[in-house]
Amino acid sequence: MPTVVCSIETVCGVERAFEETHDYRKRVQWDRFIRRYEVLGEGAIERGTRVWVRAWNGLAMTVEYEAVKEPGVVGLVAMQMVDGPWFLRKFTGSWRFEAAGDGGAEVCRVTFRYGFVARWGWMTWPVGVVLRWEMGRRIEALRRHLDGVGHRSGHVPPGRAGG
Repeated sequence: MPTVVCSIETVCGVERAFEETHDYRKRVQWDRFIRRYEVLGEGAIERGTRVWVRAWNGLAMTVEYEAVKEPGVVGLVAMQMVDGPWFLRKFTGSWRFEAAGDGGAEVCRVTFRYGFVARWGWMTWPVGVVLRWEMGRRIEALRRHLDGVGHRSGHVPPGRAGG
């Protein structure tokens, strides 16, 4: 299955980064990909929870969480598409949160990993290009958001002192 991977580092701690990305009320503050969402069911995001999302481009997808590991040293969330755009046969994703750096300020490495199978083989390349572009936009928006959270907490992002 073709896979697209992208990572960032930020001074926002692992637990806070996890919280900012998996509380959908907070997530819509930074994730410009999402226009509307609905958590299908009640309670917290956990294994088996389904979420419906409408993207900025009008496409919609329902995903089911396959794994949710609250952060200790590592936080991990994995999901799989249940229903989605016509051009995807399969879509999976994971977001991993782990401590990084030399033990100074809290540094969190966030890695997005998306796997997909296009409906037709000839669509694999263009779908991969669009996914890489969109993933880059999303993870950079997340970095800016988490760096802001880190600044408000008194941390200074590595290599981004003063702004």
